[in-house]
Amino acid sequence: MKQFTTGRESFEVEGSSALLEVQEAFDRGGRLYGAYVGLDVHKEKVAVAVAECGRDKPRYEGEVLNTAKQVSKLIDRLSRRYGGERLLFVYEAGAMGYVLYRQILLSGHDCEVVAPSLIPRKAGDRVKTDRRDALSLSRLARSGDLTRVWVPDEEQESLRDLTRAREDMKAIETKARQRLGAFLLRHGQVYREGSSRWTQRHFRWQELACKRFAGNPGAHRSIRLQGRLLQVGCLRFAEGTRPVGACLQAIRREPRCPPKQSPARQAPTGRRLRSAH
Repeated sequence: MKQFTTGRESFEVEGSSALLEVQEAFDRGGRLYGAYVGLDVHKEKVAVAVAECGRDKPRYEGEVLNTAKQVSKLIDRLSRRYGGERLLFVYEAGAMGYVLYRQILLSGHDCEVVAPSLIPRKAGDRVKTDRRDALSLSRLARSGDLTRVWVPDEEQESLRDLTRAREDMKAIETKARQRLGAFLLRHGQVYREGSSRWTQRHFRWQELACKRFAGNPGAHRSIRLQGRLLQVGCLRFAEGTRPVGACLQAIRREPRCPPKQSPARQAPTGRRLRSAH
């Protein structure tokens, strides 16, 4: 008895008719989908190739515009061609995100976003075109040689975008601080009023430093512009992300300490009432 693997299922066969049984098992395993559609996705267009079940070569279908309407027409046309059977669409993960993935799932078909670095390639295959990429994706999807990536849902993707936006903002803030500090140092302005920088006291010192450049209009305007952009940008980013921060705090389920009430706002105790009289 021997065991054969068709890429998605394993089958055990014995006897002289092993080859025929493997072929039938392969056909049964290959009928998981009506066809395998490889998509090479770009900003403007999508190259399409279809690999039917069996061992025939994939067929190139051409290109369609990368719009929701044109993609929907493509899905409907392929669905009618294969009698309404479920189709498997595959495309490489990249800058286009997961909008196409969600649209295909809503249409009732399956879709996989595959890792580009894990796609099998021949050693001498160095020619890369949209047509060849689409044909390769459809053929490898049929044989089960592609590795799909984890696709986040919309809420997880929004949190990911927020984290990336914060990282970008922090990088911009760091560069702005370095430029502003270097500008002041070139003009002999050194902050010596404390060891902590980029506090309210430091910002007030920057405002005073602007007055020292009154005789140099260009430098005066430059330092005010850089300081204001840095301060206003940080404040606006903090205000914009405050509601999201509150939601994240609720998700983490960490108790927040109530704000400490100042002595002036505290309710008077009995001793204070007696002393007041």
